[in-house]
Amino acid sequence: MREDTTIKLTYGAASSGVGGSYSWTSKNSGNGNMIFTSQILNESVHADLKFVDFDMTNDMMIQLKPNGEFTDVTWSMMSKAETPFIQRGIQFIMGFFYDIKNDFNKGLNYLEEVVKNGG
Repeated sequence: MREDTTIKLTYGAASSGVGGSYSWTSKNSGNGNMIFTSQILNESVHADLKFVDFDMTNDMMIQLKPNGEFTDVTWSMMSKAETPFIQRGIQFIMGFFYDIKNDFNKGLNYLEEVVKNGG
């Protein structure tokens, strides 16, 4: 959202915890939604992340692991469907995975910034 000023968010009936959801529309980033499916306090959060324009649903997970006075954060995403070979080639050529990796890194850097500045 910091990068794309055209994003419009709509929150579901529940906006936090299991069952919490939101959706977005964007001229630049496409449309999608996310529904939180499970959580373990101070350990992990799982969600179904759907990119509507690509008809693609993914398992999204954030894991937290104590590391001394810090916390390691791992953010991952795995497709729920087998991606056809030709589509994988198109995604590779278009830089889809590179873009997603950059978005993950920007999100993690922003999270670190928020935590360091006290929220």
